[in-house]
Amino acid sequence: MKSPVDIDLSDLEESRLSENLSLIKLSHQQPLMLIFLRHLGCVFCREALEDISKARHELEQRGFRLVFVHMEDWEMGKEYLDKYGLSDCLHIADPKCVLYEKFGLGKASFTQLMGFQTLVKGFGKGVDLAQFGGKAFGDAFQMPGIFCLQEGKIEAYFIHDKVWERPDYVNLADCCAIAK
Repeated sequence: MKSPVDIDLSDLEESRLSENLSLIKLSHQQPLMLIFLRHLGCVFCREALEDISKARHELEQRGFRLVFVHMEDWEMGKEYLDKYGLSDCLHIADPKCVLYEKFGLGKASFTQLMGFQTLVKGFGKGVDLAQFGGKAFGDAFQMPGIFCLQEGKIEAYFIHDKVWERPDYVNLADCCAIAK
């Protein structure tokens, strides 16, 4: 499976993780599942964190190390990951969405954010109206995505078309293993 984006992965040598590790060097040590989150105030982002938390054991059994990319500052990112039992995972604070852009993750359209299906699914998940007008999070228009990196290459990916999509993380990892 080839990536839909044209990325010069040498640029990622500059990308430093929460442990001050190089993203590319780490991908040569073990497969990485690079998970680009929507803003942390998003109900679908929290749902994704819950899904990943549940799938974590299976992903790690397949040899993957989880790396999260978020738009909040480092401390807030760690705090949110901790809520889902993921605080020991590596993460990158990308408030200017530089990595999001490098990986070809675009901005949501009005329909992707406020379409009927999105509203129904969002309120069905328990959107808390108190979050509106509360603390500002990252770019609400930024779309998420997942990329499996091995040996400096993108082996599998999932780019969201809808903000509410729930990818099968384990199946994505299995696709990466098949690509080898």
